[in-house]
Amino acid sequence: MLFAIRDVVVSGGDVFQLTPSMLFFIGENLLNIHHVRRLRFATKGLSVLPMKITSDHLWMESFGKIVCKAQKLGKHVCVHTHINHANEISSDFTYRAMEMIQDLGVVVRNQTVLLNGVNDHPNRMLDLQESLGEIGIEPYYVYLGDMIPGSENLRTSLQKLLLLEKETRGATAGFLTPQYVTDLPHGGGKRLAHSYEFYDRKTGISVYSSPKVCREKFFIYCDPIHTLQCEDAQRAWQHHCPQSQNRMLENARAAAAAAAAASEFHQI
Repeated sequence: MLFAIRDVVVSGGDVFQLTPSMLFFIGENLLNIHHVRRLRFATKGLSVLPMKITSDHLWMESFGKIVCKAQKLGKHVCVHTHINHANEISSDFTYRAMEMIQDLGVVVRNQTVLLNGVNDHPNRMLDLQESLGEIGIEPYYVYLGDMIPGSENLRTSLQKLLLLEKETRGATAGFLTPQYVTDLPHGGGKRLAHSYEFYDRKTGISVYSSPKVCREKFFIYCDPIHTLQCEDAQRAWQHHCPQSQNRMLENARAAAAAAAAASEFHQI
């Protein structure tokens, strides 16, 4: 069965870099596609360049036209921004920019990446959530860091994210509480962090399923090496021991398969 694309994210960098005419061209043409119902414009600009909103009148005019057309068509336009710490919010400029966006009736949501030593403490995360709420931005996601080269020192373990969620949930309103997620490698999509099929805290290997992506496939996320509780696992990853690595991965997949088989939806 084929599903029409209903959601489109306009990103590829940052929409603040688009000229007013290009912004309108992209937005208008996407809205002209009947089955596209929702547009998300992605920018970090609300923290690093909020004065773009308050001073670039042609850009805001183009964005306003897109929003107006979407509303007439019964479609939805929102802004997704990326703020990791409360100190990134420059009070006066960000407040004024948010007022202008909210005057258009546009929802703004925030996506945060959990960063080692930056926002991985409950007090810092709660401070961020409250600061976002004060200016009308919805805390949406908190991501585990992607497994990309050169980022090992910035990533945290899944266990730390789970503990952070446990400590922060219930401290403020539910609509100011983000979802803590793992954006799975190799196209697995976003999964609630605690929804893993298997997680070995010693080896740092977590295994997820994503039935709507591929029911027969498992997706694996690995904690950063410096957080592993097992010295053998640390050595296996640090010294690139394929045999040990493959054994840990296969054991994790087997355990995940057993867990998934015991909790198939059709058995509920």
